[in-house]
Amino acid sequence: MRINATDMALAIDNLLLDPAKLKLMQQAAIEYVEQHHSIDASALQIKYVIQDALLDPTSKV
Repeated sequence: MRINATDMALAIDNLLLDPAKLKLMQQAAIEYVEQHHSIDASALQIKYVIQDALLDPTSKV
């Protein structure tokens, strides 16, 4: 999906006119980052990679 500058400006304007929707999107973004990019999430991903490597040492991890 490609968005040009005009579409982006319109989307931003619409969010600024709808503070409730903006707040929901902000919270969703915070939750997404916490779940996928936090230290805990990264540590869990590394754990899974190491476990997989130990179970199958011939795999290309």
